[in-house]
Amino acid sequence: MKQVIIFGLFLFFIGCKQNKQDDMFIENRLKDISLAYNDDLKKTGIPYKFTNHFPSEITSLPIKMHPNIEVSEECIYNMLFEFNVKKSKIDSITTVLENKHISKYLPSDSNLIVIKRKILRKENYKEINVTPPIPFFETYSFSNSEDVVTIEDVYDETTKSGLSKDFKIYVLESEKGKYWEGLESADYMPKEWENGYSKGIAINEKNNIIIYWVIIW
Repeated sequence: MKQVIIFGLFLFFIGCKQNKQDDMFIENRLKDISLAYNDDLKKTGIPYKFTNHFPSEITSLPIKMHPNIEVSEECIYNMLFEFNVKKSKIDSITTVLENKHISKYLPSDSNLIVIKRKILRKENYKEINVTPPIPFFETYSFSNSEDVVTIEDVYDETTKSGLSKDFKIYVLESEKGKYWEGLESADYMPKEWENGYSKGIAINEKNNIIIYWVIIW
């Protein structure tokens, strides 16, 4: 019996040591990815004014970032997707957003004004009352071994925004005017909104996803 107890204690300490090593590995990996993420964020050249709602460090994995800084696409944007986000973080951010947003949408709302890249078909918004615009969330594939969601968890081609119906989209700021050199006026927008920017966050509580986004047109 004594030998069984000693062997059991040995396995317990080995397990604790392994867990500690795993925790250190994850912690170090998050630090490395945070450094790379912040470096990539700066490399886009998008001023901090437009991305100051993005996180300063990465706390969950995996992540994906989809920037575009080509004026030929008729809009500049950046989107950071965080997956596997802890419920406590989602709840905390949602509480802040509920108090600070200027507009709140569902992905399938019919009154959305959606800014798209040049190659994508656009609606004509010239004759409508402007609500703060949002980007169109184009579908990207999930083929990495670390991916924890499916395309259907994130995207839905039947919604006006491109996001699945489990998201809530919050707009934090939206202003008309020229904010990026080289962008032509968007001829499908009302005259006073032919150029501008919007920024915000989209949250999917069901699948533990947060999307930080900014769009300049």
